[in-house]
Amino acid sequence: MVIFGYHASLYINSDVMIINLKKWREASHKGYFNDFVDNNRNRMKLNDQDVINSVSQNQIAGLHLRYNVTNFCYGIHKKLTLTHQKQLKEALKHPVIVHFTNWNKPWIAENFHYFKSAYLTTMSHTPYQYLIPNLLRIKDRRLWLINGIKYWCAYILDVVKYKSKEPIYRWGKIKY
Repeated sequence: MVIFGYHASLYINSDVMIINLKKWREASHKGYFNDFVDNNRNRMKLNDQDVINSVSQNQIAGLHLRYNVTNFCYGIHKKLTLTHQKQLKEALKHPVIVHFTNWNKPWIAENFHYFKSAYLTTMSHTPYQYLIPNLLRIKDRRLWLINGIKYWCAYILDVVKYKSKEPIYRWGKIKY
């Protein structure tokens, strides 16, 4: 895979990472991160991920998918390797970290996230339980239903949009 003209072994998202802080600080002190941003500012699309993947090229190892279960895990998967298929099956059964990505957040009343119930149950045991969306406050149930249908349509379009790209999942940690 070629990223910004460099050959990289793996492209990760920067949501869940295990980092060698000594090497990270060394790269920072040498100005690698800032230099990359200065030289590629107009080409960057995923800002922090582009910087991390380019500066740390070929020093990245992937984490198991169960440490970063995102919305993309729930959908159509046509281009997964056997290893990724196995990880996906395991991650969906036993996720360790559920990452609420994109528009489908469980704290939005109209959304129907797979882990919404677990999120709300956990939230109800925290000092922030007053922030739980109260569906009973929605006066017009028709509006709630229409918004829910809109979110499902957006989800389906999101799945179709991202399933055409390869590779689908990008997760990992930096190793040295």
